[in-house]
Formats: sequence, C-alpha cells, structure tokens
Amino acid sequence: MQLSKVLQVFRDQGLENSDLLTFTGALNVLQSTLGTAVCWDLKTVNHAFFRSFVLNEHSRRVLYRGREARLLALALTNRFKPGGAAENPCIVRKSTCTATFCINPNHYYWGTKQDMSLERTFRKYPQLNPERIQELKRLRRAGLTYGQLASTFEVSPLVARSLCHNEKHPKSIGMKQLDMELNSIAPIEEITTPINYNKVTCYWGHKGNFGAQGECLDCIKQIKEGFCTIDLSVFKFEDYWLAKAFWDKVDISDSNSCWNWNGLMVKQGKETCAYMPSPFHATKSHSAQRVAFWLSRGYTGKLRIYKEKTCANTCCNPLHLHIKDLESAVKPTGFKTIQLSHAPVWKSVEPDQAAHQS
Repeated sequence: MQLSKVLQVFRDQGLENSDLLTFTGALNVLQSTLGTAVCWDLKTVNHAFFRSFVLNEHSRRVLYRGREARLLALALTNRFKPGGAAENPCIVRKSTCTATFCINPNHYYWGTKQDMSLERTFRKYPQLNPERIQELKRLRRAGLTYGQLASTFEVSPLVARSLCHNEKHPKSIGMKQLDMELNSIAPIEEITTPINYNKVTCYWGHKGNFGAQGECLDCIKQIKEGFCTIDLSVFKFEDYWLAKAFWDKVDISDSNSCWNWNGLMVKQGKETCAYMPSPFHATKSHSAQRVAFWLSRGYTGKLRIYKEKTCANTCCNPLHLHIKDLESAVKPTGFKTIQLSHAPVWKSVEPDQAAHQS
C-alpha cells in the first residue's frame, strides 16, 4: 500500500490524518456488514461513522466533508487519478452498480467520458457486454445495416451506430478484493504518527485519550454519568477567558428555560456561531450549542450536538442538548454548580505570587 500517496490525496483535499482514519473506519464498517460485492448505498445506511457524509441530490454524488468520497475510496485501494492523459480522466461507475450513492470502490474506476457513456449504455441495455459489442461490430463489417443490428441486439439504431463507431470499451481490470486492500493500508499507529495525541489536552485537563472523532474519552465517561456543570475555575488560565467570553453572550436563566445566544448568527440568522479553538478542528468557529456542550458537559470533538425539538435555534442550555450516540447516558437533572465569577481564576496561584501581583 502506498501510504504516502494516500495521505497526499487526503491532504490535497484539505483533510487531516484523522479523516483518513475516520474514512477507512467507515469503509471497514460497510465491508464487514455488507461484503465487497454488493453496492454500499449510503442512502440506506444509518451509522455514527457516516455523520460526515452528505448525499448531494443535485450532483448525485456522495461527499465526505464536502469532498468527493469516490476519489478518496479509490485512493484507499491504490487507484489514483492518472496524470498526463490526453483526455481529462474521470471516475466511472460500473454498469453493474445499481445504487447512485454507492461508495464501494470495487464499483468504480478511473476512465474517460467515453467509458462513462458506455457504462450508461450497459446499464440501460443489460443484454449488452464487451463481447456482444465485438459481435455487433463484426456483423456491421459483414454488411448488416444499423436497423438490422438494432433488431438483433434489441437496441435503438442510434445506439447501434454509436457502439460501432466507438473503438474503446471497458476492459476487465481484475481489481483485488477490498478487504485485502484495506488491511494493507498501514498500522493505525503509522497513520497517526504526525499527530501526537499524548501532547493534546482537552479543555477539562484530560490528556492523550481521544477517540476516532476527536472526542475525549475521559469526558465521554463523565458525560455518560450525567456530569453537567458551568464552573470556569476548572479551566486553564488561557481557556478561562475564552469560556467567559462565550458565556457572557448567553442569557443564563433557570435550568428549564432556553438560554438564548446573543452572539454572532450566520446563514441569514438561522445558525449560531461562536469562537472556540479546538485541537481536532481546522476552523476556530463552531455552533454555540457545540461550544456550550464542550464547556459544561465535556469535550466531544466532532460528534454532533443536538438540541431538543421544542427549543429555539439560539438555545444554549446544556440541559437541552444531547448526543444521539450517547442516548443511553444518564440525563442530567441540573447543574452541579454555576460559577462565572473572576475570583476562582486566582485560586491556583501560589501565596507568594498572589502577594507579588497585589
């Protein structure tokens, strides 16, 4: 497996090493549950690994974090975009693939628009195959008209003519089974070497223990136990001011009411946007609901945060927020404490340092 080339493909698409692990894990889930021969139709799949995948109905493609998922899947099976070709290569879906939103790399190959047209023909006329096309061409050279060929092969005269003038047809490329390809990618530790998780610390001070979605596993444990508190004294000094700036923009009231976000709104005022740097995100802005969850329940990385259906879009009350992957977790009934004052910031300062500062 050409790991360096695979990593380069992901980086060229603006993705990180953690995305390679997530994407490979998603394909492994499909492979283990569906096998390598059938279509992997994401329209029928419901699994936590596929939260980052989007089905684009307009372009009829599967996107992973906005990138072409088929390109990434082909790279994982050692098939990269050809260079130096006279005609711009494109990803071709085989005629045997029946699902538009399939990401099984065994159902795709790098080809040309001519290949794409032929595969569409094969899909529309199942009775055709490369051998039958060769037979059609032989009969044409023997003198049969396009009308006669159309009647013999049960296609339209236009299709018969197009196939006769098309000198190229897809060949069997004999791809290896995907399970062999995926198992040869690389050991997990080799892929993650550039990211030293031992040096990463979440807001709550937990260090070096993170899952595939960047979630802090120590925080996940306390979330499952119903942990919920707003206590700025637990954060490091540099994180304290970020947390305080966030909660200053939230209307904190009683625990049963919605806490409205008064900060930045995006997408014509339909979505909240809060500043909070994260070790596993390229962007420094996130939804206010996600940041509220991070600063009260625990750091959950890229796991999606949902609010109650009855809540407004601006609600940031942590008691109204949850993660679908943790439905079995104990639901908190209130806050352990709400501490937003400045005083706790200096609690960890040594007495001699405090005297010097005063």
